[in-house]
Amino acid sequence: MWVAVTVFMAAVLALCTRLWPVGLGVVCVLALVSGAAVNPLMHGLGDLTNSSAAATVRHVDKSIVARDGQNWASDSGDVNALLNAQGVNNLSSYNDPVHKSAWRVLDPRGQYEEQWNRFGYIVFQWEAGRPSLKVENPAEDIVLVTIDPCDHHFAKLRLRVVVSSEPLPDATCLTQVTQMRWMGKPAIVYERTATPGS
Repeated sequence: MWVAVTVFMAAVLALCTRLWPVGLGVVCVLALVSGAAVNPLMHGLGDLTNSSAAATVRHVDKSIVARDGQNWASDSGDVNALLNAQGVNNLSSYNDPVHKSAWRVLDPRGQYEEQWNRFGYIVFQWEAGRPSLKVENPAEDIVLVTIDPCDHHFAKLRLRVVVSSEPLPDATCLTQVTQMRWMGKPAIVYERTATPGS
């Protein structure tokens, strides 16, 4: 990091001298190199609409979820973007507006209201067998919900399909439907069945 800062400072100083063309060239190269790592080139919406993962989401939604007006949920912000691009009902989406009544289903006593009552991206972290949820804010605009995907409260929220970046063999309410790759990572699609007490 110090090397990058030093090179950038030298380039900025060069901009203030007669070596400004060199400084400008270095600044442009630094901007392109640093931007390419986080913003890969993509033509149009590309993968969001024409990839096999997008087709998989549309197929599963049509055959399992949408016919009964049920919902998806995911443990990945990248997968959430894919789900939202397909227009599916997604519990792990952007928390705007904040649906207090839905949050009260998961957090009836409001123990975590300070964490979930905000505009932010909802991401689930699946932990089979976890007795109760935990809600955290790893960043101001992230609502991270650690919960058992078989938690009986999800029945009231009509959760039907769970997407996980890791296998969930201990989640007894889940049956694997398919697996896909998105953004170079695996995403396992599970159908959620009824759980005791739901």
